This record gives sequence, C-alpha cells and structure tokens, in this order.
Amino acid sequence: LASVFFQSREVVIKKLLEDAKSFDTSLLIIMLMVFFPLMILGFGLAIPTGVFMPTILVGCIGGALFGKIIVHLKSFSHSDGHSDDDNG
Repeated sequence: LASVFFQSREVVIKKLLEDAKSFDTSLLIIMLMVFFPLMILGFGLAIPTGVFMPTILVGCIGGALFGKIIVHLKSFSHSDGHSDDDNG
C-alpha cells in the first residue's frame, strides 16, 4: 500500500497496465476511494494543477477493478457445472 502512495504516479500507472493481477481487489478499492476524491478536488481548485495524470491513474484503477470483477463473475458462472460449449 505504501509503495502505491509514495511512488510517482507514472510508476503506479505502468504497474497497473503491465500487471494488474498483482494488485489485490481491496487495495484497488482503497486506491479508488482515495484518488477519485483527490482528482475531483484537483479539478475544482482555482489554481493550476495537473489533471491529466490523476485522470489516467483513476481510469487504470477502475479498469483493473472492473477486469477483476468480470473475471470473478465469469468463474462464478462456470462453477455451476455448465459451460458455454454445452448444447443441451
């Protein structure tokens, strides 16, 4: 968790894009809960702040979380013994 918050955003984005499986789902949820409000706060400030990198970071976190949810749902749907290849 500390490596995510204390490294540069570029390094975290690169890790998310290259190996999103290495991040735990709870860590992704915590990251989203922290970085999304900070991104919104940065958009609303009257001073010039960077908005591109926080937006990319939140998008990477959301995409990794969405991917984990889809993989979990797919494995859950195939655990009942039926597969897509069965015709009857």
